[in-house]
Amino acid sequence: MNKEVENYLQKIGLTDDDIKRLVKSEKQKTASMCYAVNEYGEYLFLIREKEPFKSYIVPPGGKTEPGENPAQTCIREYMEETGIRLDVPVLRVITSEDGPENYNWLLFIYTAQIQRQKLVKCDEGRLLWIKNGDVFSNKISDIDRIIFSQYLFLPQISILDITYDINLKVKISLIKNHKN
Repeated sequence: MNKEVENYLQKIGLTDDDIKRLVKSEKQKTASMCYAVNEYGEYLFLIREKEPFKSYIVPPGGKTEPGENPAQTCIREYMEETGIRLDVPVLRVITSEDGPENYNWLLFIYTAQIQRQKLVKCDEGRLLWIKNGDVFSNKISDIDRIIFSQYLFLPQISILDITYDINLKVKISLIKNHKN
């Protein structure tokens, strides 16, 4: 975890003990993603072309670069993958993930409002608009299904511990709800 990420966690009010519970190992990569909805109630997803979650729909996002905090990562990655500038992403969920290769993350999940526009070509996969009521009709991972349906729209930040077994079965537990 870089210093900017640690500072960000402190800035949102997490204690040193909270931060220690989040950081499980040096294997964890830090990343951000955003579930952004347009004026028609459609979310922008991409169908991933590589692991983790190859061939699943996921919200745009990616790894934190040196010198970035998670909010900056969210804005940069969203612009790179979609061509859309996020104005005010809102932090909703932080996950501390542990599992096989490609499944070790400290992940910051945001929501945002965007305007519908023509989709650009994305190097990570194919972008598509999906109406809120149709999200679960698509190939979505178990963890994204749980986050979207149970945690994404709560008034507080949900901090989750996620463990994947060798078959990528997920175990999820709430570390704490944190005032937003």
